[in-house]
Amino acid sequence: MSWSKQQVKLLINEYKKLACLYAVKSLYYKNKHARNSAVTAIQKALTEIKQKVTVDEIKAKFHGLKNTFLTEYRKHLKSLKTRTGEDKVSSILQINVLPFATIRCFYKTQHTSIFIGIANPTRQKRAGASASEPKSKKRKYVEKTPEQQAVEDVAVALKQISAAIATSSESTEKPRENHHDIFGRFVASKLQEIDPGAAKEMEKQIVGLLYSL
Repeated sequence: MSWSKQQVKLLINEYKKLACLYAVKSLYYKNKHARNSAVTAIQKALTEIKQKVTVDEIKAKFHGLKNTFLTEYRKHLKSLKTRTGEDKVSSILQINVLPFATIRCFYKTQHTSIFIGIANPTRQKRAGASASEPKSKKRKYVEKTPEQQAVEDVAVALKQISAAIATSSESTEKPRENHHDIFGRFVASKLQEIDPGAAKEMEKQIVGLLYSL
């Protein structure tokens, strides 16, 4: 069954709304029930302009679009590196409705997703012109689950609390000792060296002397 440009555009836009169908880091990417429900939702949307379209036809069409895009884009990158055909960009790369250029984890590769920056072919030309320069490694985009984000937020909060406590402890200065404090420790040490009964009697005398002043 043939597809019109309008139908293809709607198909891609509907796929783009459902990350579980293409984002390998999505929480529901491996959830078969979620994926089947997503494709069914796409089928329902497509029946408005493409009646009797089946789920299998939708999957096959999108798979074909993805593979064609990958093939053409690799050719485009190769032409930039060899500086041949730089002014020729495949029509599939110029279709603005394709979501591949903005979804980093759409296709799992050994390196950073090749879809980063596709939306602007002129940037790719500049990158090809400086292909001899050493390439810096790019971090892969990882979509965090709500549980992972919550754990990270708690860790950050605990770190901030610990830092605040440490700062407060450092800023709290101990009161300076004077000669009365030193004399008091001296008397206490001597009382501990004598007989408990005598020490108790001596304490009474010291207290009485202090109150008699």
